[in-house]
Amino acid sequence: AGPLFAAAVALPPDWAPPRGTRFADAKAMNATERENAFKALTDAADVVWAVAAADVSAIDALGHRVATERTMHLCVQRAARRASASAEPFCLVDGDTVPAGLVGRAIPQGDTSIACITAASIVARVCRDAAMCSLSRRFSEFDLVQSGGHASPQHLRQIAEFGPCDAHRCSCFPF
Repeated sequence: AGPLFAAAVALPPDWAPPRGTRFADAKAMNATERENAFKALTDAADVVWAVAAADVSAIDALGHRVATERTMHLCVQRAARRASASAEPFCLVDGDTVPAGLVGRAIPQGDTSIACITAASIVARVCRDAAMCSLSRRFSEFDLVQSGGHASPQHLRQIAEFGPCDAHRCSCFPF
């Protein structure tokens, strides 16, 4: 359930999170740690960042992969504009492939080893968590904050009991 988020972050070579701020792959951090790292990133004047999202209807219409690639393109364009970049950005991408049309290098598990990819994972996750919080208020029967919209056994039971809502990706399940 919920939108898909991507983020692009450019860090200056000497950037470091403030002392006491945990900076790791977003999946390995708790919500408070992610929020603190997000604040450190977005408050830093020398960090360029952008985020983009694909809503459920776009994911269902395009498919997860195409929606992800389009969202990645959009956030790279936004970051390049913010940086007033004259050259095409070189992207370090978490995963196995660089989306067509982007110049860069794919780094499997890059969110655990490359600072700018780690930063992007934090920004995207915090934005997605906020979106899921908002959706959870609208669709309280699904407890989307707890499940994150993922197909946990509890979430699947809730879908079976209440049926899908507008936040569910119909392309993921045979509704």
